[in-house]
Order: sequence, then structure tokens, then C-alpha cells
Amino acid sequence: MTSNDDEDPTVPGRPFPDDEQGAEERTVPSQDGGGGGAGPKPAEDSTVPAMDANAFSAGTGDLIGKTLGGCRVDRILGRGAMGAVYKARQLKLDRDVAVKIIRPEMMTDPRMLKRFEVEARTVGKFNSANVVMVHDVGFELGVHYLVMEFVQGKNLREHVKLLPNERLPAGDALPLIRQSCKGLEEARRLGVVHRDIKPDNLMLTDQGVLKIADFGIAKPVQDDFSMTLTSELIGTPLYMSPEQCQGGADIDFRSDMYSLGATFFYLLTGEPPIRASSVYELIQTKTKLENLCLWKSLPELDENHPLSRVIERMTANDRDDRYESYEELLNDLVLVEAGETISARIKRPKKAA
Repeated sequence: MTSNDDEDPTVPGRPFPDDEQGAEERTVPSQDGGGGGAGPKPAEDSTVPAMDANAFSAGTGDLIGKTLGGCRVDRILGRGAMGAVYKARQLKLDRDVAVKIIRPEMMTDPRMLKRFEVEARTVGKFNSANVVMVHDVGFELGVHYLVMEFVQGKNLREHVKLLPNERLPAGDALPLIRQSCKGLEEARRLGVVHRDIKPDNLMLTDQGVLKIADFGIAKPVQDDFSMTLTSELIGTPLYMSPEQCQGGADIDFRSDMYSLGATFFYLLTGEPPIRASSVYELIQTKTKLENLCLWKSLPELDENHPLSRVIERMTANDRDDRYESYEELLNDLVLVEAGETISARIKRPKKAA
């Protein structure tokens, strides 16, 4: 199980990296120009254990050798927007696991603690081989932690960067996208939107199994934990859907479908789905772009190529023009793998303003 570095190059006003190799913060200020208010402060939640800020310093070595939830912490694997991930040994079951703890500076923030709890509750309900599973959750030694399945392998960005052309042949990418669909189909069954599907959060095991990681910013569709304020966007701007970029409160599974389509584009081309000099420009471009055009980045394809049509529909600006279900998307992916043609997307008439 790996995670991204803390440093965030994608903040407004700063250059947006073409190669996306830096880590990407999942929460950036919105660009609505509406005064930049911070929004209402969420109420304190007395059910969340208070974090002892002095329990550990910010150093990554403080937990090494300690035991959390019956797991001996062995080494750091990486850091992400919410916390650090360690490799550990679950002593009673004698197996390797990944232990995720929330960042110390966030441990007293009720919104972040709620996200952490949501990750545990959400993934704990999943029944899918294509999702990184949660084994346990708890609060011990002054830290909130998750005990998760340890994935022996790489995320898809790491995997692609090791290839000669730094991109995947269609025949290799298609099975990975199909497996991703199955994991997201399970999320939809449970009414959960991941909100941060991207190459870094799709893990590929050494056995070739694709597993979706990091449901830390997922939110049940019917629940409101006051985690998404009007002044913030949750997600990675490069891959998130236009409606998520605009801070839409009613996003659904089609937002994850867009992000998966943008990831599919990256896997096939080795290029970011959209190029921009700042997050502001990126969001403005994305909300106006009708869809991603694979054929413009891969000259060997044309606009009517089945792969072009699949990505076009997955990344349609209007979510009503995307696939109506993952089952429908999977059917088209099977046709593409078989070399069959697929029907062109029929755009729905726009509603009068």
C-alpha cells in the first residue's frame, strides 16, 4: 500500500505540472470569486476522541516499533493529504497489513476526523476484490488509525512510468479499467462516491489485480457530514469531473466515471488529460470542454475509433450524456476488447435555461 507525498504543487496561482509527477492535494480552494468566505464552522463532535497533540511529533519514525491495534509498525510507506501509511505486522494473524494514521495537525479538526471515520465505515462494508479492504479502525497511543489490506505492488502512475513509452497499450489498459469499474460498481451499490479516482489511487498487485485505494474523502450519497463547505472542493482537479470542480453538492457515481475516463486517457497516452498553467485555468477549461478527445493525442486513432468513443462518453461534460451505469460501460469495454464497433453517443437535448 503506497501513498503520495505531502507537497502540493496544484494550488491556485502556481504552475500546474505537465507531467503530474508531484503529489496532488485533494482539497483546494474554489475559484468562484465569491468573496472567499470560509463557510460555517462545523460543530464540534463530542463522539470523536480528542487527539493528544503531544503523543507523537510530526516525525515519521515515532511509530516505528510501536504496536497499534495489535499491529507492530515496521516502516513508513508514504504520506498523503490525510496522513501517513505504514507497513505493519498483524501479530495475532501473522500477516502484513498497512496502517494509516491521520496527520497530527489534522487530528483536532472534526471535519478531517469525520472523513477518517467515513473511510473506515465505507470500505468496511465493501465486498469486492477490486477495493483495498479495511480490517480494523481504532484510537490508541494518541492516534487514529486504520488497519488495511497490504497491497504488494504499485499504483498505476508508478506502473506506467516504468514502461518504455510511459503509457499502456490498449490491450493492457482495458482489463484494468474493467476491474476499476467492478470496484466502483460496488461503491455505487452502497451509495458511495469515491471523489478522488486517479492513477495514484488505483493499485496494481503483483498478481495483476486492480484495487481501488483511499476512500478517505468518499461520502455516502445520502449523508451529510458537513465535510464539504461552499468554499472548498474535494478531489484532485486534474481528474475530477466538471460538476465536482464547480462544487456541486449532488454529485453521483457519474463523477467517479468521469475521473476513471480521465485516468483511462492518461494510461493510454501517458499525458495529463488537460494541460493548464494553474488550477484556476484547469477548472475553467474543464467546465467548458465538451469531453476528452483521445484521438487528438493518439494520431493512430480517429474520432470514431471505439476507444475514442468510450472515453468521449465517460468524460462528457454533461453527466447525463455519460453511461447510465457501470454495467453499460463494461459492455462497451468488452466490445472494444473483442474488436467490435460500438454505437455513437446520442446527446440528450439540453434543458431550456
